[in-house]
Amino acid sequence: MKSMERERPSTVRAAAFDPKSPSTLILPSTTSDNGNTSLNAFVADNGIGCNAEETSALMRIIDARDSYLESVAKATASTPMMHPKALCKTYRQQLIECIQQWEERIGDLDAGMDLRAKQNVDEAKLADEESIELLKLTHTIVQLCETFLLDDEDDIDGEMHLSLSKSSNTSGTVTADTVNYLRYNLMTDSNTYLEAKLGNELDMEQLLEMDQPEYYNPSGDGNSMTPYWCLVRKLILRGCLNEAWAVLSRHSACKRSSESVAHGGYVDPTVQDDNEAFALIRALLLSAPIPGGRDEINDDGLGLEEDEIEEEELLGGIEPSAYKQWDADEQGLDFNIHAILNLHKTWKNTVKEMVLTHTPLRNLMRRLPMLQECVWEVILNTSKCYQSDDVWAERLTAELVFVQPMISKEDIHVRAADHMKQSSSQLNRDEASAVEEILLQIMKGNAGVVIQALNSYGGGSSAALPATMSALLCNLLVENGKIELSQLSFDIETELFLSASSAILSSFAMQNHNDVGVRLSTHLLQPHVIPENNRVTAFVAETLCRYWPKSDAETKSLLESCKESVCRGSRRIVDACDSLAFTRSMHHVETRNVEKSVSLLIRGIEMASFFGLEVENNAHTQYFLRTICFRQLTITCSNSTAFILKQIFDCFLAPIEEIDVAVLTEPLQSGRIIVDTVTECSVVHLIESDPSVLLLKYVVDLGLSLILGEKSEAANAIINCLEDKQSTDGSIIVLAHAGFYGYLLSSAFDILVAEDSNANLASATSSFDLIGMQVLFSRFTQYCSEDKIYFNQESASTLRPDVTPYRMREALGKGLMRAFICENAKIASNEKLSLHPIDDNYTEDSVEKLLASSLL
Repeated sequence: MKSMERERPSTVRAAAFDPKSPSTLILPSTTSDNGNTSLNAFVADNGIGCNAEETSALMRIIDARDSYLESVAKATASTPMMHPKALCKTYRQQLIECIQQWEERIGDLDAGMDLRAKQNVDEAKLADEESIELLKLTHTIVQLCETFLLDDEDDIDGEMHLSLSKSSNTSGTVTADTVNYLRYNLMTDSNTYLEAKLGNELDMEQLLEMDQPEYYNPSGDGNSMTPYWCLVRKLILRGCLNEAWAVLSRHSACKRSSESVAHGGYVDPTVQDDNEAFALIRALLLSAPIPGGRDEINDDGLGLEEDEIEEEELLGGIEPSAYKQWDADEQGLDFNIHAILNLHKTWKNTVKEMVLTHTPLRNLMRRLPMLQECVWEVILNTSKCYQSDDVWAERLTAELVFVQPMISKEDIHVRAADHMKQSSSQLNRDEASAVEEILLQIMKGNAGVVIQALNSYGGGSSAALPATMSALLCNLLVENGKIELSQLSFDIETELFLSASSAILSSFAMQNHNDVGVRLSTHLLQPHVIPENNRVTAFVAETLCRYWPKSDAETKSLLESCKESVCRGSRRIVDACDSLAFTRSMHHVETRNVEKSVSLLIRGIEMASFFGLEVENNAHTQYFLRTICFRQLTITCSNSTAFILKQIFDCFLAPIEEIDVAVLTEPLQSGRIIVDTVTECSVVHLIESDPSVLLLKYVVDLGLSLILGEKSEAANAIINCLEDKQSTDGSIIVLAHAGFYGYLLSSAFDILVAEDSNANLASATSSFDLIGMQVLFSRFTQYCSEDKIYFNQESASTLRPDVTPYRMREALGKGLMRAFICENAKIASNEKLSLHPIDDNYTEDSVEKLLASSLL
């Protein structure tokens, strides 16, 4: 039968997390040759770093989330909460700024490098470009999710609205947002499109500066459409009518006619008709009330406020700004589908009528047939104008802008799927690509695909920013009821937040910015750190417990971020805060900064005092007594007390002529700092009554009084240290433990001897009253007790060598005599002023009580 004992390993390896980098695991190993120890570090997650642009975006995104939660908590009837769509727009704004700044940095880097340097950074540039593309895909998914999955403001309260109001099932409610989305995310820039047509020989501005740009054709094929007319057609197809007119106005015929009319004098009738026709084209294009606007300026869908520019009315009955009614909710107005649809029909009928009946326009179209093909066919006969190089996004945009602006949200995915299938630019594929399939599913309202897609495009790569976006967007979808956690087999929201937090920690650990990583990681999870969420609470607590803060500001920031969780009753977070404050306090102990060290300990105690404040049954008001910070504070006070008493003892141990009380300045100053810090803190009511704090206060008072020669104040301080006091729990205690009796009695001896120098008993003074003398007699008796039951004899202080037991008894006896004399004098003085005689037996009855201890 084989033995069940496990073979003992030849070596035992230790492992610990780096306190300065909670994401880094340290594995020390010893080499067998020379016995030297080497440290191997492993990152607990596969972070890929986080550059300046990503870090800035990450911080602002988390701050935006906090502002949203604050608005929810403070929402009232007069001050509504921030809408989830507005929060999502803020997320996207930070993503856009991050992408733009990142691309600008890469461009500036290329411009400032020579050829050899560029070759060395090609690999890094490719990695940057790949990351930027992933962020763009993330933005694409987030914006589409914002349009199709997040409810409109009028629907957030679940109320029913009239058909004239914008609601989720009203036709045309998302047409403008969809057009903006398609143009911003899924279409190439017009400059890029034209450069491909021009073969990189010219750019757009150079082409339009030509005298006759409409005739320039680098291909040399007279039968093909020139790049100029291709550009006009693309802009019309995309609904960018403002830009289309800007290009048409550079046509040689338009420039010739406008210049001739502007110069005055005789104008040829044909030129005059051309000028009138172009003016009509301008009016028709620049008055179009189409969804999404007539240009790409606001295609990001952020709704940023811009300066209002008054535009003249070019077409009777249709204001140039009429297109804004498609985005009435952005303007704070009700959405009226009937009003804007009537304007759209009126405009389109006007276009059709002018094309058929306006003579100058028809004459111009006869001489410029491309106007019909590139402008009017696209607007009036959209379904038959598509060409082979039109991508599905352009086709769908043209249909939404010119044919079906009133389409409902539920039908858009049907039209998108049809255009994906029909578009020849998809290389005759019967099925859409993976990205397009994702877009279709989101348009159908599939929220799960959003999370899956974000995870595929960077969210699951341990990249901090994409992972955070995945978690925050999932949180928005859960709050909107698009994802029901109760229907899932696991808590996907918690999983994503933990993954994002881990990615932040490891990404910043790679760049040695652990402080930023810990702060952002904790900040991200803070709203979810509640006692009910054990996993998030444990993750944050473990991270903070194994972290060593680098500064006081960082410590206080982390503690403040945990305050709400502590108030909710999270015991693990209280312990983590205790650990943070204690470790930072130890740093100041090493640098001998007493004030900062004590301040941080008190900060930890303060955090513990908040424990469970939001819990109805608050049974943990004294939880701070269990903390390391409180125990360390009491230890600090006790050590300071012992040090001061020892310094006083040593100071007065010298001959009288050599005593220098100046040596007490530094220890007393340190003790005073501790006392003042405690007195001025916000939790002074919790800790000022602690015996160690009170004892330090009285010992500091004793030292200062001895320096100033104030015997009465010094005597009061000694008695406060030695007399019986009632503790907060009702028990009777003495602040100074028996080990300090020798120090304190030696100081009392000096005061008693100094007051005994006056030979005239009639004018004798006593710093100790009768009660004080009783305390001294009692403590001296305990000090002289043979069994020493009150303290450890080896660690206890003793009387100074010059203070023998005989001299001490003699000093106490004479001191008692002076106390009686002073007390009788006081009684006599009071008797003269009192209407009632004082009991003659007062002093006699007190003798036995006063001397009981010394007579044992």
